[in-house]
Amino acid sequence: MNKISDTRPDVRYGIFAGVGVIIFYSVAWLSFPRQAFGTATYYLSLLIYLICMFLSVNTYGKEAGAYLGFRQAAQRAFVVYMVANLFFYLFYWLMHELNPQIAEMQKADALENARHFYPKNELAERLRNLQKADFSVSFWSVLQFYVKSVIPAAFLSFLLAFVHWIRWRDE
Repeated sequence: MNKISDTRPDVRYGIFAGVGVIIFYSVAWLSFPRQAFGTATYYLSLLIYLICMFLSVNTYGKEAGAYLGFRQAAQRAFVVYMVANLFFYLFYWLMHELNPQIAEMQKADALENARHFYPKNELAERLRNLQKADFSVSFWSVLQFYVKSVIPAAFLSFLLAFVHWIRWRDE
């Protein structure tokens, strides 16, 4: 039987990140349910992704005893993000299934935060659009979110590959 310690480091760290993000969101939900699935929580959760992506690339680099190469480092970091996001989006869908009010809480958070993100000349229109928006979550919408998460995954993977290159170029 396979133990988690026997799996590839990128998959292992992806599982760690996914479980870590679920724990983070669960604590946020228990502490402040109205903002638990809001913008600030999302950005803070990215730290968990970044740490695990870095650890995975670092582990592969140590095993190789050298610089992995930009492409290989980016691939390893990408796998971590996508595995973690698989865990997160299954959790996200389940939370919305168990408590459909989360969608309304997210809408309220978006309306509240809009004042900080949009210029005054666009704010009224943005608020009207947010008010009309449907924040409900289905399995298919979560699947779409997961597929769209490839873009930030690629960006963060390239960022981590660049950091890996900087760390190893002097050695």
